[in-house]
Amino acid sequence: LSSFEGPLQGRVMTSVDDRLKEFKSKIWNVPFFNRKAWKRVEESLIESKKSLHFSKIRSVYWRIFLGTLSPDESEWSSQLDKQRKEYSELRDKFTKRPTEVDAGDLNINNPLSQSDDNPWTAYYQSVELSKCIQLDLDRTHPGHKFFREKTIQKMMLNILFVWAKLNPEFLYRQGMNELVSPLLLTVFEDSKIALVNGDQKDEGGKVLQQILDSKYVEHDCYSLFNNLMSPMKKFFAVAQPPAASSDGSRQPIDPNKTPIVVHCTEIQDKLLKTIDRSLYRHLTDNDVHPTLYLLRWIRLLFAREYHLEEVMMIWDHLFATAKYTESGLESFPLMNFMCIAMCLFVRNDLLRGDNSKCLRRLLRFPPVGDMNHMISQARNLMRGKGTQLKKSLASKPRPPSGPYPGSTPFPNRKKNPSRPPASGRQSSVPSNKIQSLLSYVRVPNVTGAKIFGNLGSNQVDVKAMVKKNKDLEKELNQMKKMGEILDSIVRTMHREVGNGEKMDKSLMLRSLAELKSVKDVLMGRIDAEPVLKHIKTSKSEE
Repeated sequence: LSSFEGPLQGRVMTSVDDRLKEFKSKIWNVPFFNRKAWKRVEESLIESKKSLHFSKIRSVYWRIFLGTLSPDESEWSSQLDKQRKEYSELRDKFTKRPTEVDAGDLNINNPLSQSDDNPWTAYYQSVELSKCIQLDLDRTHPGHKFFREKTIQKMMLNILFVWAKLNPEFLYRQGMNELVSPLLLTVFEDSKIALVNGDQKDEGGKVLQQILDSKYVEHDCYSLFNNLMSPMKKFFAVAQPPAASSDGSRQPIDPNKTPIVVHCTEIQDKLLKTIDRSLYRHLTDNDVHPTLYLLRWIRLLFAREYHLEEVMMIWDHLFATAKYTESGLESFPLMNFMCIAMCLFVRNDLLRGDNSKCLRRLLRFPPVGDMNHMISQARNLMRGKGTQLKKSLASKPRPPSGPYPGSTPFPNRKKNPSRPPASGRQSSVPSNKIQSLLSYVRVPNVTGAKIFGNLGSNQVDVKAMVKKNKDLEKELNQMKKMGEILDSIVRTMHREVGNGEKMDKSLMLRSLAELKSVKDVLMGRIDAEPVLKHIKTSKSEE
């Protein structure tokens, strides 16, 4: 890894003393250190300096949140030894070739044997699994130099391979690579500077040195990934196992009842419906199925929606608010409300769009700018403070780009052009013959009296409103003329078709060209004025 020199963008590399000082003051021998760690993450929404983005030992916090380090500090040393030893044994077990173990019966243990007990069969399956994982690793953060390192890719391959072999009901699914990559980067960054021998004089220094031992980056990352997948693996299930009925028969698998589909449906049909009924109705009316956008958000924990630095900030809060039961880590409740906060963030764009525009906005999420604001809204929603939050999210101007103070601003994407509201429109179709052709051309029925009638003189910029009124009237007149032109074209073509063999082909071709021009105007591809200038309406034709 000598060729990799740069740390995570925007994250300040620190000395050994800084990390040891933070470890001793925030975690080691600090009463209720885990609660204070949760509190620190929450307070970072108000005081950005408390963000784990600026922490020297972020991976230690993640280990505490995900349960790889227990609340009892005295157990940490033995826990680390046990976890690392178990991973080493599993990796050696699953990566050995059949030639490296006792051959046994050569009639069974040989590449040509058709026996079910042939170890070569499992070996060939493992080779195919490794190839499948490697394909995704080659596409993991292609612009990040760290993930292009062969040593790093080998670590990720080993981690994902061992986990897949231990979980044959899930194996490896595309997207798991996106979950392991931030974990590995965080553990690696914290272990880059080895603690010197002088730090081993006190117990805190010895423990921190053991935690951040660079020889066990892969082992520790596997432990984090394994705990992370405890509540997440169900979302990678292709289908639930068939349930046994009372008579012992098996019920057919329903693909619509997989955990990820059920979870996505509950977020939109229950959570979003409760918080913002109008947005829920709009998405439902436009046939925006929740799995089309929520599946990727949930499976990857938003890893594809934001820059890597922002993803880690989100994960700080997801891990800190994790829900535990007696059996261990159960879920990340904040994840659901983060999905709702993201929907509300683009609420105005969604309400102006149809099915394709809604999906385009949800799957190509715009830069957020202040990620703390987004996370804060999600936390408020989770606490039940979302009753008055909808207007705040939808109306609040988007803050400047950049996930943290002093960072490089992210490039802003172009906003969708605004459209007139759906209510209060009427069609400008002049003829019943072409009603179906013009049914989607709607012009707002707006007059100056209507604009100014409900507004006080102190509430409006009169000049701007007058100009807006003139523009609307101009568009109204243009659409009416387009309707007349379209009516004339249809009547001309209808007349020529009725002439049979005497049909004027040149006139038909010209009519088709005019019809295409009108269509382009109505679809917003070209301006109306050039078309109105060159196409003359036949007033005399019936």
